[in-house]
Amino acid sequence: MLHVESKRRLTRVQFITEMARAVMLEKRDENKDYWNGYKRGLRRAFHGKAWGTEEEHRLLLSMADEQKEPNCSFALGYRDGFHTGNSD
Repeated sequence: MLHVESKRRLTRVQFITEMARAVMLEKRDENKDYWNGYKRGLRRAFHGKAWGTEEEHRLLLSMADEQKEPNCSFALGYRDGFHTGNSD
């Protein structure tokens, strides 16, 4: 699956709202890796290429798509958080 970064990003209010939601849900869920990945994906969606490296971004999206790693929760969370901010 090809992932393209949208030119449209989260607004500051959307970013803060989604981040607060993720923090709240993380407290209720045992899968901390997923929520840590989700928050990192939100940061990438909000800050764009200024957050993380392109190599890391592609690797995490690839891991989430392939789901071959035994523990790919972080990558799945990253993809979901990133797409929350880049849903065209």
